[in-house]
Amino acid sequence: SLHTERLELPERVSRSLAERGGSRARDIERDSGGVQFRLNVGGRIPTADLFGSAGAVQQALRLLQQRHAHAALCLPAAATMWMFGHGGGRVVKEIEEACAGVSVHLGEAEDASGSRLVEAVGPSTAVEKAAAMLRAWAAPAARREVSQLLLARLAPKGVALGASS
Repeated sequence: SLHTERLELPERVSRSLAERGGSRARDIERDSGGVQFRLNVGGRIPTADLFGSAGAVQQALRLLQQRHAHAALCLPAAATMWMFGHGGGRVVKEIEEACAGVSVHLGEAEDASGSRLVEAVGPSTAVEKAAAMLRAWAAPAARREVSQLLLARLAPKGVALGASS
């Protein structure tokens, strides 16, 4: 009997599946044992429709989770500046090289809390490793930012911080 499943996909995952003429979606079709995979990227939220036997659809879902995992992190803007900015994104390149198959992307704008969205897409174990590395890189920047804010609040008015007398 025909089984169908509709999935809402993060935009970065839908882009990854559609790249190279949809070859990654065709890989899912082939490796799942006969699922038909239809990617719908024209709507507000990208979706994927899977059609096939119940077993093939379940296998396709497992393959999607394994090969096209997604992590979205809100990181301090100061940290993302270091990761993506100066030096052409050296930190991001190091993370992508250390986590084979992962691509790391910076969201469009800073939110009201001073954070930026950073996304990682790729094989599930590599995405988990990349997310941990991104958090580790962001932690020192977050501590520096908080330290500067605390120093500014604790200093008496008119006193320059960090100046030696």
